[in-house]
Amino acid sequence: MNRINDALSLKILPLSTGKEMGNFHLDDEIYPLYMPEGGITELVHCMDKVHELSRNLGCKGVGKAAAIELGVKLTKKYGSGEDELFHRGLGHAKTKSEREDVAKAVAEWADGDSIAAHYGFGMDLFCSEDFGKSSKKASVLDEDHRRWLKSDFDIDFVTLIDLARMLTE
Repeated sequence: MNRINDALSLKILPLSTGKEMGNFHLDDEIYPLYMPEGGITELVHCMDKVHELSRNLGCKGVGKAAAIELGVKLTKKYGSGEDELFHRGLGHAKTKSEREDVAKAVAEWADGDSIAAHYGFGMDLFCSEDFGKSSKKASVLDEDHRRWLKSDFDIDFVTLIDLARMLTE
């Protein structure tokens, strides 16, 4: 909570991600969200772009797709036999290894949503020190996906050092 409040004190507002079932959202009555200058019309355009990139990430098997795949797998392994949403499946993790896999899948989901939100709202840069190397699987932040996101969506990835250089040059 301190990091959120620190960011808000610097007038850094959170971006909205796709409003779909299974996603978690900040309450905009508690935490103000960034609103584009063009009001609701521009917000709808931004959200269309957020969803566009999210769908493309899903086709590549990264971002939220990693959490969906794991949730379905855990539901098949431990579920009651009834259909359920993938995020319920994530809650079925029983072993330490499965819980670690869930944590990695949720982090991958968050990375994908964050990149999609930046793209949707027309942000020129995506700043991250994460290069997707901690997972054995493909990651939205790995070198191949960064290259694809640059070539197909013109997303520039930078580190904090890169940003500092940009501000001082």
